[in-house]
Amino acid sequence: MSRITNTSVLNNITVTGWNVGGLNNPTKRTRILSILQETHLTQTEACKLKQKWVGQVYHSSFNSKSRGMTILIHKKTSFVIQSSNIDTEGRYVIIEGLLYNEPIVIASVYGPNGDSVGFFSKLSTIFTEYSGKPIIVGGDFNSVFKPEMDRSEKPIPSDRASLAALNDFCKNMGLFDTWRLMNPENGDYTFYSNQHKSYSRIDAFLVTQNLNNSLLANKKLVEFINTETQLFFEANEKSVNCFSTVWEAYKVTCRGWLISFASKQKRERAARMQKLTEVLSRLELAHKAKPKDDQIYTELMKVKLEVKDLLNKKTEFDLYRLKAKYFENGDKAGKLLAYRLQKARASRIIPAIKSKNSAVLKSPQEINNRFQKFYKNLYSPEITTSPDKLDKFFSKIKMRTCTIPSV
Repeated sequence: MSRITNTSVLNNITVTGWNVGGLNNPTKRTRILSILQETHLTQTEACKLKQKWVGQVYHSSFNSKSRGMTILIHKKTSFVIQSSNIDTEGRYVIIEGLLYNEPIVIASVYGPNGDSVGFFSKLSTIFTEYSGKPIIVGGDFNSVFKPEMDRSEKPIPSDRASLAALNDFCKNMGLFDTWRLMNPENGDYTFYSNQHKSYSRIDAFLVTQNLNNSLLANKKLVEFINTETQLFFEANEKSVNCFSTVWEAYKVTCRGWLISFASKQKRERAARMQKLTEVLSRLELAHKAKPKDDQIYTELMKVKLEVKDLLNKKTEFDLYRLKAKYFENGDKAGKLLAYRLQKARASRIIPAIKSKNSAVLKSPQEINNRFQKFYKNLYSPEITTSPDKLDKFFSKIKMRTCTIPSV
């Protein structure tokens, strides 16, 4: 199982992946989450997944014994599908759409044990269609990203070819291994091979990343990048004939520096906040026990100021992101307005209705016709009378007349 929370203009996206090893057992179907590999379900059986919290199901099947990929989307998540690419051999599912009115591409991938080079080359070609868009790719790649760190035993001969193909795929699409970004020096595994008695990390989430501009305000980081940039070009400028290759390599390397620095800052802030919170709790209890102790009170106020400072910095950054989004839209009828309208429309959408004969109608035209017929019958009089009968009825009624005197 893998899990990622991606913070960007798409707010907070939490995606969870499971290699379920078959879903023909009904008990398993109650525990699954968003991106699934090896479901072992046919196209018909995949419909069983649409229950409880699941609103949308996108599935690629092979047979009931192997492969099979699925993407599940929560029924409360505002996702509008625009296109899908579903592999007939049960290796991948790719969907493109609007998540809360923001474009996104989500893919579930199951790499082969053999010919991974051909598979990842095929994926690179397919994903060129989605270039420039936010992408989340999750799955079982059956390949490792760093053999020396992602295997408990020595790298195997096939690692070299599969690693090159996987790296080319990531480089072409600007994808990054999220777990490795957050854990650059640590090793962990997602799969145990009973046959080889070894562990490996072959499951991962790959995402595109946006630059956090606020990092450039850090003088130490800017100095570090300037120094490392100079060293990088001195070492690599004449290593190949084409300078554009060096430039592309530099962009990837520089992005790695920035992401690593941002991740380190985030971990340090979280650790500092946790420590301050614990100290604050102890000081509050101590001060309640001795409310006249000035020393405890002074320490308590000092810690409160530090906590407040950290919260203010976080709030400032959140406001910066928020203001930037509003500023870009201004008074134009752009994405912000479309997002609000989309949420309003989504709350009023009637996806299906049941007719008197218990038939479920899903077509918008059929639903409109049924509502029109219903309200026409509702407001039609139960008793109909001809105009002649009405005239005859009123002619028998003697009504008083009122004469208005002339002035």
